[in-house]
Amino acid sequence: MNYESTPVPSAPNRRFQLRREMREHTKPVQCAAFAPSDQLLLATGGLDCRLVLHDFWTGEKVHAIRGHEQNIADVAWFEGSGNLISASFDSTVKVWDPRQMSSNPTPIYQLNAKGFVLSAVPLDKAFTFACSDSKRYTSIVDLRTQKPVSWRHDVRVNALTFNGSKAQLITGHNNGNVAIWDLRKVGVMLSSSMEEEGPGSGVSAAKVTAAGAEQPPATPVPRLATWENEPSQSPITHLSFYHNRDDSKRLVVVSADNMVRLYYEPGINKSQPQDLTLRNVVGGVPTRGYTARAAFWKGVREEPNVPPFFDDGEREGESQSRRLTECDLMVTCGNDNAACVYDATEKGSVSLIERLEGHRDRVVGAVTHHADNKPIIATYSADNTVRTWVPVKT
Repeated sequence: MNYESTPVPSAPNRRFQLRREMREHTKPVQCAAFAPSDQLLLATGGLDCRLVLHDFWTGEKVHAIRGHEQNIADVAWFEGSGNLISASFDSTVKVWDPRQMSSNPTPIYQLNAKGFVLSAVPLDKAFTFACSDSKRYTSIVDLRTQKPVSWRHDVRVNALTFNGSKAQLITGHNNGNVAIWDLRKVGVMLSSSMEEEGPGSGVSAAKVTAAGAEQPPATPVPRLATWENEPSQSPITHLSFYHNRDDSKRLVVVSADNMVRLYYEPGINKSQPQDLTLRNVVGGVPTRGYTARAAFWKGVREEPNVPPFFDDGEREGESQSRRLTECDLMVTCGNDNAACVYDATEKGSVSLIERLEGHRDRVVGAVTHHADNKPIIATYSADNTVRTWVPVKT
Protein backbone atom coordinates (compact mmCIF):
# COMPACT_ATOMS: atom_id res chain seq x y z
CA MET A 1 0.00 0.00 0.00
CA ASN A 2 1.12 3.55 -0.68
CA TYR A 3 1.52 5.74 2.40
CA GLU A 4 2.57 8.89 0.59
CA SER A 5 -0.80 10.50 -0.05
CA THR A 6 -2.88 11.04 3.06
CA PRO A 7 -5.69 13.59 3.37
CA VAL A 8 -4.99 14.76 6.92
CA PRO A 9 -1.64 16.32 7.85
CA SER A 10 0.05 15.05 10.99
CA ALA A 11 1.39 17.08 13.89
CA PRO A 12 5.15 17.18 14.48
CA ASN A 13 6.64 14.07 16.10
CA ARG A 14 3.51 12.02 15.54
CA ARG A 15 3.94 8.35 14.72
CA PHE A 16 0.44 7.87 13.28
CA GLN A 17 -1.76 10.07 11.16
CA LEU A 18 -5.47 9.98 10.43
CA ARG A 19 -6.24 8.35 7.11
CA ARG A 20 -10.04 8.56 6.97
CA GLU A 21 -13.07 9.24 9.13
CA MET A 22 -16.22 7.29 8.25
CA ARG A 23 -19.62 8.57 9.38
CA GLU A 24 -22.10 6.03 8.04
CA HIS A 25 -23.50 5.00 11.43
CA THR A 26 -26.22 6.98 13.20
CA LYS A 27 -25.59 5.53 16.68
CA PRO A 28 -22.50 4.31 18.59
CA VAL A 29 -20.32 1.76 16.80
CA GLN A 30 -19.87 -1.44 18.82
CA CYS A 31 -17.64 -3.68 16.70
CA ALA A 32 -15.36 -3.75 13.67
CA ALA A 33 -13.33 -6.25 11.66
CA PHE A 34 -10.89 -5.89 8.77
CA ALA A 35 -11.40 -8.27 5.87
CA PRO A 36 -8.63 -10.89 5.57
CA SER A 37 -5.80 -10.87 3.06
CA ASP A 38 -5.31 -7.74 0.96
CA GLN A 39 -8.97 -6.73 0.69
CA LEU A 40 -9.55 -3.08 1.56
CA LEU A 41 -12.82 -3.76 3.40
CA LEU A 42 -13.72 -2.90 6.98
CA ALA A 43 -17.00 -4.20 8.43
CA THR A 44 -18.65 -2.35 11.32
CA GLY A 45 -21.83 -2.76 13.35
CA GLY A 46 -23.48 -0.83 16.14
CA LEU A 47 -26.51 0.33 18.05
CA ASP A 48 -28.24 1.48 14.85
CA CYS A 49 -28.62 -2.21 13.85
CA ARG A 50 -26.80 -1.48 10.59
CA LEU A 51 -24.04 -3.54 9.06
CA VAL A 52 -21.69 -1.28 7.09
CA LEU A 53 -18.86 -2.24 4.75
CA HIS A 54 -16.31 0.50 4.09
CA ASP A 55 -13.36 0.82 1.77
CA PHE A 56 -11.06 1.77 4.63
CA TRP A 57 -8.43 3.28 2.31
CA THR A 58 -10.73 5.70 0.47
CA GLY A 59 -13.32 6.01 3.24
CA GLU A 60 -16.15 5.24 0.82
CA LYS A 61 -19.21 3.23 1.79
CA VAL A 62 -19.39 -0.08 -0.08
CA HIS A 63 -22.61 -1.48 1.45
CA ALA A 64 -24.91 -0.48 4.30
CA ILE A 65 -27.91 -2.57 5.31
CA ARG A 66 -30.18 -2.90 8.32
CA GLY A 67 -29.00 -6.40 9.05
CA HIS A 68 -30.65 -6.94 12.44
CA GLU A 69 -33.58 -5.85 14.60
CA GLN A 70 -31.37 -4.95 17.58
CA ASN A 71 -27.80 -3.76 18.03
CA ILE A 72 -24.97 -5.66 16.37
CA ALA A 73 -22.55 -6.94 19.01
CA ASP A 74 -19.88 -8.61 16.87
CA VAL A 75 -18.66 -9.02 13.30
CA ALA A 76 -16.09 -11.42 11.85
CA TRP A 77 -14.90 -12.66 8.45
CA PHE A 78 -14.40 -16.12 7.02
CA GLU A 79 -10.88 -16.03 5.62
CA GLY A 80 -11.45 -18.40 2.71
CA SER A 81 -14.95 -17.67 1.43
CA GLY A 82 -14.87 -13.97 2.26
CA ASN A 83 -18.31 -14.24 3.85
CA LEU A 84 -19.18 -12.07 6.84
CA ILE A 85 -20.63 -13.08 10.23
CA SER A 86 -22.76 -10.67 12.26
CA ALA A 87 -24.03 -11.37 15.79
CA SER A 88 -26.82 -9.38 17.41
CA PHE A 89 -28.90 -8.76 20.51
CA ASP A 90 -31.90 -9.83 18.40
CA SER A 91 -30.76 -13.40 19.23
CA THR A 92 -29.50 -14.18 15.74
CA VAL A 93 -26.20 -14.81 14.02
CA LYS A 94 -26.27 -14.17 10.28
CA VAL A 95 -23.81 -15.02 7.54
CA TRP A 96 -23.65 -12.69 4.54
CA ASP A 97 -22.07 -12.88 1.11
CA PRO A 98 -20.70 -9.33 0.51
CA ARG A 99 -20.82 -9.95 -3.23
CA GLN A 100 -24.62 -10.18 -3.03
CA MET A 101 -25.36 -7.47 -0.48
CA SER A 102 -26.18 -4.74 -3.00
CA SER A 103 -28.66 -6.74 -5.10
CA ASN A 104 -29.98 -9.16 -2.47
CA PRO A 105 -29.25 -8.14 1.13
CA THR A 106 -30.45 -11.44 2.55
CA PRO A 107 -28.26 -13.65 4.75
CA ILE A 108 -27.17 -16.97 3.31
CA TYR A 109 -27.49 -18.50 6.79
CA GLN A 110 -29.18 -17.58 10.06
CA LEU A 111 -28.85 -19.09 13.53
CA ASN A 112 -31.58 -18.38 16.07
CA ALA A 113 -29.93 -18.41 19.49
CA LYS A 114 -31.50 -18.73 22.94
CA GLY A 115 -30.57 -15.21 24.08
CA PHE A 116 -28.76 -12.03 23.08
CA VAL A 117 -25.72 -13.06 21.03
CA LEU A 118 -22.62 -11.54 22.60
CA SER A 119 -19.77 -12.89 20.48
CA ALA A 120 -19.05 -14.92 17.34
CA VAL A 121 -15.83 -16.26 15.84
CA PRO A 122 -15.05 -18.33 12.70
CA LEU A 123 -13.47 -21.74 13.31
CA ASP A 124 -12.37 -22.49 9.76
CA LYS A 125 -12.10 -20.70 6.43
CA ALA A 126 -15.63 -21.07 5.16
CA PHE A 127 -18.22 -23.10 7.08
CA THR A 128 -17.91 -23.33 10.87
CA PHE A 129 -18.26 -20.71 13.61
CA ALA A 130 -18.88 -20.48 17.35
CA CYS A 131 -21.13 -18.05 19.21
CA SER A 132 -22.16 -17.33 22.80
CA ASP A 133 -25.37 -15.83 24.15
CA SER A 134 -26.83 -14.24 27.26
CA LYS A 135 -28.54 -17.49 28.30
CA ARG A 136 -25.07 -18.97 28.94
CA TYR A 137 -25.04 -21.17 25.81
CA THR A 138 -22.11 -21.64 23.49
CA SER A 139 -22.88 -23.15 20.08
CA ILE A 140 -20.63 -24.62 17.38
CA VAL A 141 -22.32 -24.19 14.02
CA ASP A 142 -21.60 -25.67 10.59
CA LEU A 143 -23.40 -23.91 7.74
CA ARG A 144 -23.89 -27.27 6.03
CA THR A 145 -25.88 -28.87 8.85
CA GLN A 146 -29.08 -28.08 10.76
CA LYS A 147 -27.88 -29.27 14.18
CA PRO A 148 -25.38 -27.10 16.09
CA VAL A 149 -23.34 -28.53 18.94
CA SER A 150 -24.39 -26.53 22.01
CA TRP A 151 -23.77 -26.59 25.74
CA ARG A 152 -24.62 -24.42 28.72
CA HIS A 153 -22.08 -22.90 31.10
CA ASP A 154 -22.41 -22.19 34.79
CA VAL A 155 -21.30 -18.60 34.14
CA ARG A 156 -22.07 -16.50 31.07
CA VAL A 157 -19.52 -16.29 28.26
CA ASN A 158 -19.00 -12.68 27.19
CA ALA A 159 -16.27 -13.22 24.61
CA LEU A 160 -14.88 -15.89 22.29
CA THR A 161 -11.74 -16.37 20.26
CA PHE A 162 -10.05 -19.30 18.51
CA ASN A 163 -6.55 -20.80 18.43
CA GLY A 164 -6.54 -22.49 15.05
CA SER A 165 -3.10 -24.06 15.47
CA LYS A 166 -4.45 -26.27 18.28
CA ALA A 167 -8.17 -26.33 17.38
CA GLN A 168 -8.98 -24.69 20.73
CA LEU A 169 -11.90 -22.41 21.51
CA ILE A 170 -11.11 -19.80 24.19
CA THR A 171 -13.97 -18.37 26.26
CA GLY A 172 -13.98 -15.32 28.53
CA HIS A 173 -16.51 -15.45 31.35
CA ASN A 174 -18.46 -13.02 33.48
CA ASN A 175 -16.64 -14.18 36.64
CA GLY A 176 -13.22 -13.28 35.22
CA ASN A 177 -12.22 -16.81 34.21
CA VAL A 178 -10.75 -17.79 30.86
CA ALA A 179 -11.34 -21.36 29.64
CA ILE A 180 -9.91 -23.45 26.80
CA TRP A 181 -11.99 -26.08 24.98
CA ASP A 182 -10.82 -28.90 22.72
CA LEU A 183 -12.60 -28.78 19.36
CA ARG A 184 -10.67 -31.55 17.63
CA LYS A 185 -13.66 -33.93 17.74
CA VAL A 186 -16.39 -31.40 17.04
CA GLY A 187 -16.07 -32.02 13.32
CA VAL A 188 -17.03 -35.65 13.89
CA MET A 189 -20.13 -34.61 15.84
CA LEU A 190 -21.18 -32.14 13.16
CA SER A 191 -20.53 -34.69 10.42
CA SER A 192 -22.67 -37.28 12.16
CA SER A 193 -25.54 -34.82 12.48
CA MET A 194 -25.13 -34.01 8.78
CA GLU A 195 -25.46 -37.70 7.93
CA GLU A 196 -28.62 -37.94 10.02
CA GLU A 197 -30.18 -35.09 8.07
CA GLY A 198 -29.48 -36.65 4.70
CA PRO A 199 -28.58 -34.98 1.43
CA GLY A 200 -31.43 -32.47 1.43
CA SER A 201 -29.84 -29.92 3.76
CA GLY A 202 -27.94 -26.97 2.36
CA VAL A 203 -26.48 -23.58 3.17
CA SER A 204 -28.79 -21.35 1.18
CA ALA A 205 -30.88 -19.09 3.45
CA ALA A 206 -31.03 -21.77 6.13
CA LYS A 207 -32.49 -20.83 9.52
CA VAL A 208 -31.33 -22.92 12.46
CA THR A 209 -32.26 -22.87 16.14
CA ALA A 210 -29.52 -23.49 18.68
CA ALA A 211 -29.94 -26.59 20.83
CA GLY A 212 -31.15 -26.00 24.36
CA ALA A 213 -32.85 -28.22 26.89
CA GLU A 214 -32.72 -31.16 24.52
CA GLN A 215 -28.94 -31.35 24.93
CA PRO A 216 -27.59 -34.21 27.06
CA PRO A 217 -26.34 -33.22 30.55
CA ALA A 218 -22.70 -33.90 29.71
CA THR A 219 -20.78 -31.11 27.99
CA PRO A 220 -20.12 -32.32 24.44
CA VAL A 221 -16.82 -30.42 24.16
CA PRO A 222 -13.93 -31.26 26.54
CA ARG A 223 -12.64 -28.38 28.66
CA LEU A 224 -8.85 -28.49 28.78
CA ALA A 225 -8.06 -25.71 31.23
CA THR A 226 -9.46 -22.76 33.18
CA TRP A 227 -7.56 -19.93 34.78
CA GLU A 228 -8.37 -16.77 36.71
CA ASN A 229 -7.47 -13.66 34.76
CA GLU A 230 -7.09 -11.58 37.95
CA PRO A 231 -8.03 -11.92 41.65
CA SER A 232 -11.02 -9.55 41.75
CA GLN A 233 -12.86 -11.72 39.19
CA SER A 234 -13.79 -8.77 37.00
CA PRO A 235 -15.84 -9.81 33.95
CA ILE A 236 -14.00 -10.51 30.72
CA THR A 237 -15.34 -8.16 28.03
CA HIS A 238 -13.18 -9.06 25.03
CA LEU A 239 -10.77 -11.74 23.77
CA SER A 240 -8.72 -11.85 20.59
CA PHE A 241 -6.10 -14.41 19.55
CA TYR A 242 -3.25 -13.69 17.13
CA HIS A 243 -1.16 -16.32 15.35
CA ASN A 244 1.60 -14.17 13.93
CA ARG A 245 3.76 -14.52 10.84
CA ASP A 246 6.76 -15.62 12.93
CA ASP A 247 4.60 -18.41 14.46
CA SER A 248 4.39 -16.61 17.81
CA LYS A 249 0.98 -16.44 19.46
CA ARG A 250 -0.69 -13.75 21.57
CA LEU A 251 -3.99 -13.55 23.45
CA VAL A 252 -5.48 -10.14 24.31
CA VAL A 253 -7.83 -10.13 27.31
CA VAL A 254 -9.87 -7.04 28.23
CA SER A 255 -11.56 -7.08 31.64
CA ALA A 256 -13.71 -4.72 33.68
CA ASP A 257 -10.93 -3.95 36.18
CA ASN A 258 -9.63 -1.23 33.81
CA MET A 259 -6.87 -3.54 32.58
CA VAL A 260 -5.85 -5.09 29.27
CA ARG A 261 -3.61 -8.16 29.54
CA LEU A 262 -1.46 -9.75 26.86
CA TYR A 263 -0.68 -13.46 27.14
CA TYR A 264 1.79 -15.36 25.01
CA GLU A 265 2.34 -19.00 24.17
CA PRO A 266 6.00 -19.93 24.65
CA GLY A 267 5.47 -23.30 23.02
CA ILE A 268 8.02 -25.06 25.23
CA ASN A 269 5.80 -27.98 26.19
CA LYS A 270 3.34 -28.82 23.43
CA SER A 271 1.62 -31.41 25.62
CA GLN A 272 0.33 -28.75 28.00
CA PRO A 273 -3.20 -27.65 27.05
CA GLN A 274 -2.80 -24.26 28.73
CA ASP A 275 0.65 -22.90 28.09
CA LEU A 276 -0.43 -19.27 27.80
CA THR A 277 1.62 -17.04 30.09
CA LEU A 278 0.95 -13.45 31.13
CA ARG A 279 3.40 -11.18 29.31
CA ASN A 280 2.25 -7.55 29.48
CA VAL A 281 -0.38 -5.52 31.32
CA VAL A 282 -1.81 -2.12 30.39
CA GLY A 283 -3.50 -0.34 33.29
CA GLY A 284 -5.75 2.68 33.51
CA VAL A 285 -7.89 1.62 30.54
CA PRO A 286 -11.49 2.86 30.97
CA THR A 287 -13.29 -0.49 30.75
CA ARG A 288 -15.44 -0.61 33.89
CA GLY A 289 -19.12 -0.29 33.02
CA TYR A 290 -18.50 -0.28 29.27
CA THR A 291 -18.06 -2.62 26.37
CA ALA A 292 -14.38 -2.17 25.52
CA ARG A 293 -12.12 -3.95 23.04
CA ALA A 294 -8.42 -3.90 22.23
CA ALA A 295 -6.10 -5.09 19.48
CA PHE A 296 -2.53 -6.34 18.90
CA TRP A 297 -0.08 -5.98 16.02
CA LYS A 298 3.17 -7.97 15.77
CA GLY A 299 6.21 -6.04 14.63
CA VAL A 300 8.81 -7.44 12.26
CA ARG A 301 12.36 -7.27 13.55
CA GLU A 302 15.04 -6.10 11.14
CA GLU A 303 18.53 -7.56 11.31
CA PRO A 304 21.34 -5.06 12.03
CA ASN A 305 23.39 -3.95 9.06
CA VAL A 306 26.70 -4.59 10.84
CA PRO A 307 28.15 -7.98 9.80
CA PRO A 308 29.00 -10.22 12.80
CA PHE A 309 32.67 -10.29 11.77
CA PHE A 310 32.94 -6.52 12.29
CA ASP A 311 30.78 -6.34 15.42
CA ASP A 312 33.20 -5.90 18.35
CA GLY A 313 30.39 -6.00 20.93
CA GLU A 314 30.66 -2.34 21.92
CA ARG A 315 27.04 -1.70 20.88
CA GLU A 316 25.54 -4.42 23.07
CA GLY A 317 24.80 -2.05 25.95
CA GLU A 318 23.26 0.62 23.76
CA SER A 319 19.52 1.00 23.76
CA GLN A 320 18.65 1.10 20.09
CA SER A 321 15.43 2.89 19.21
CA ARG A 322 13.03 0.67 17.32
CA ARG A 323 11.22 1.59 14.19
CA LEU A 324 7.46 1.58 14.52
CA THR A 325 7.21 -1.49 12.28
CA GLU A 326 9.54 -3.38 14.64
CA CYS A 327 7.37 -2.80 17.71
CA ASP A 328 4.75 -5.15 19.10
CA LEU A 329 1.76 -2.84 19.49
CA MET A 330 -1.28 -2.93 21.76
CA VAL A 331 -4.14 -0.56 20.93
CA THR A 332 -6.68 0.20 23.65
CA CYS A 333 -9.36 2.74 24.43
CA GLY A 334 -8.12 5.63 26.55
CA ASN A 335 -9.32 8.59 28.57
CA ASP A 336 -10.64 11.83 27.06
CA ASN A 337 -12.14 10.18 23.96
CA ALA A 338 -8.78 8.92 22.71
CA ALA A 339 -7.30 5.57 21.77
CA CYS A 340 -3.83 4.63 23.02
CA VAL A 341 -1.05 2.79 21.18
CA TYR A 342 1.47 1.01 23.41
CA ASP A 343 4.82 -0.62 22.72
CA ALA A 344 4.59 -4.13 24.21
CA THR A 345 7.77 -5.51 22.63
CA GLU A 346 9.59 -6.16 25.90
CA LYS A 347 8.18 -8.77 28.24
CA GLY A 348 6.86 -7.31 31.48
CA SER A 349 6.62 -3.69 30.39
CA VAL A 350 4.62 -1.39 28.12
CA SER A 351 5.26 2.20 27.07
CA LEU A 352 2.84 4.65 25.52
CA ILE A 353 3.76 5.45 21.93
CA GLU A 354 0.90 7.76 21.07
CA ARG A 355 -2.64 8.86 21.83
CA LEU A 356 -4.90 8.78 18.78
CA GLU A 357 -7.09 11.83 19.31
CA GLY A 358 -10.05 13.26 17.45
CA HIS A 359 -13.10 11.22 18.43
CA ARG A 360 -15.83 13.29 20.08
CA ASP A 361 -17.04 10.60 22.48
CA ARG A 362 -15.70 7.50 24.21
CA VAL A 363 -13.60 5.14 22.08
CA VAL A 364 -15.22 1.69 22.23
CA GLY A 365 -12.38 -0.31 20.69
CA ALA A 366 -9.82 -0.84 17.96
CA VAL A 367 -8.82 -3.42 15.36
CA THR A 368 -5.60 -3.85 13.39
CA HIS A 369 -5.01 -4.95 9.80
CA HIS A 370 -2.60 -7.89 9.58
CA ALA A 371 -2.09 -8.31 5.84
CA ASP A 372 0.30 -5.37 5.50
CA ASN A 373 3.86 -4.86 6.72
CA LYS A 374 2.88 -1.61 8.44
CA PRO A 375 0.29 -1.25 11.22
CA ILE A 376 -3.09 0.02 10.03
CA ILE A 377 -5.49 0.76 12.88
CA ALA A 378 -9.24 1.37 12.95
CA THR A 379 -10.80 2.95 16.04
CA TYR A 380 -14.56 3.08 16.59
CA SER A 381 -16.48 5.22 19.00
CA ALA A 382 -19.67 6.20 20.74
CA ASP A 383 -19.56 9.33 18.54
CA ASN A 384 -20.94 7.11 15.70
CA THR A 385 -17.71 7.30 13.68
CA VAL A 386 -14.89 5.00 12.61
CA ARG A 387 -11.37 6.36 12.07
CA THR A 388 -8.47 4.68 10.29
CA TRP A 389 -4.85 5.49 11.13
CA VAL A 390 -1.60 4.78 9.28
CA PRO A 391 2.06 5.39 10.15
CA VAL A 392 3.44 8.80 9.30
CA LYS A 393 5.59 8.67 6.18
CA THR A 394 9.24 9.14 7.17
